[in-house]
Amino acid sequence: MLFEHLAQLLQRRRLLCTLLFGALSAGIFAFTLQLRTDFTVQELFSSGDPELAFLERFREHYGADDDLVLVVLEAPDVLTPPVLRHIRQLSDALAKDSAFRRVQSLTTVSDLGATGETIDTRAVFHDIPRDPEALEARRKRVLASPLLVGRLLSKDRGLATIGASLAKEMVRAKEMERGVARAEALLRRLPAPPGIKRHLVGVPVVRTELVRMLRVDQA
Repeated sequence: MLFEHLAQLLQRRRLLCTLLFGALSAGIFAFTLQLRTDFTVQELFSSGDPELAFLERFREHYGADDDLVLVVLEAPDVLTPPVLRHIRQLSDALAKDSAFRRVQSLTTVSDLGATGETIDTRAVFHDIPRDPEALEARRKRVLASPLLVGRLLSKDRGLATIGASLAKEMVRAKEMERGVARAEALLRRLPAPPGIKRHLVGVPVVRTELVRMLRVDQA
């Protein structure tokens, strides 16, 4: 009976009902324009969640573990001058970008190797030797370093990694997306020499791509 009366009312008051529904739809549309999406993972948890509090304490002591953008370079031998020069080029460009606060690569990190009675704190490839014998000695030093092999360099010398940590204030999804976009733009601006493949990976990159896919699906 209720739906029958409702149907009769709609038939008798068509213009009025149309205007009411139009006004209601306009109000809902105006409200939806003010909605903002936030895909930050932390927003999925309650602010009083003890696990979230533990995560914040962990980050205060040890730093974040999900803010690292990685550029992986693939080549037959990454310890050759052309690849090393490109690593240095990318590392310097990332270090100058305010979106990143720390850059680790073969041209920025030391193996803390001993030279005589002192410890060499300079990056192993702070310079790239032109002399073949000096270059080979530097290669052997790198491959013997447990600090570098498995982190910044694969054992077979086929892969090298540049790790760039996002700035501390870039913790939300939109800020991470901007940081990843800056890294993507940098790779477009500095093309790889022939024979070198590059891959942009890391938690921020994966999250950014997932958010892009979600937006496409929702649209």
